[in-house]
Amino acid sequence: MLTEPGATTTLDQALDSLSGVQTLSIDAAYEEDHADNDLGVGVAPDQLAYIYFTSGSTGEPKGAMCEHAGMLNHLYAKIDDLEIGEGQVVAQTARQCFDISLWQLVSALLVGGRTLLIEQEAILDVHRFVDKIVDGRVAVLQVVPSYLEIVLSYVEQHPRQMSDLRCVSVTGEALKKELTQRWFAAQPKIKLVNAYGLTETSPVLTSTLGQKEPKPGSIGRPLPDVARTNTDATRAP
Repeated sequence: MLTEPGATTTLDQALDSLSGVQTLSIDAAYEEDHADNDLGVGVAPDQLAYIYFTSGSTGEPKGAMCEHAGMLNHLYAKIDDLEIGEGQVVAQTARQCFDISLWQLVSALLVGGRTLLIEQEAILDVHRFVDKIVDGRVAVLQVVPSYLEIVLSYVEQHPRQMSDLRCVSVTGEALKKELTQRWFAAQPKIKLVNAYGLTETSPVLTSTLGQKEPKPGSIGRPLPDVARTNTDATRAP
């Protein structure tokens, strides 16, 4: 269990009922001497990659266990859909406790790009946030639609050239037709991607691409190598 000093009280209580679990502090992990390249550790596609806790479709907190095959399929689908390439910058805007933070963190690194970590304090200040995007030369950005509306309103009032930004993905909320129209009226050269998915599906199942309004009732198409599934959130897999 990886943890940090001063944050072990609840963890220690939980581990009292378990045996064979070791804890490692972040500081101790940094001090260990490990190679920076491939460690030669074999990983099978069906091995567990991560656990994200979510209320999901039931409203009851649960840990969604996702395997390496699903994780990699999702990462490469993001790379293809958002056209992430060598030298490009992807912004990480999500907290690490949310599933979308995973692709934001590592997708660019798989193709020789760079990840720009944007602290929550900057996200809470739209002026600072736009500065971060522009100064960091961000090419790919993902936010919730309600925050995109805040960014768009700010840029309309304080025009900025976002010459490096090529694609904005929105997720987590319904994308309204009015916001889509406003976006393409103000930023016709920046592609808008509407992403939808469940934590259990590693985590995005469908995405809608293009520089046009989404079709009524449409949430897009399945990603490659994802089986057709029921998209009703009340009956999520």
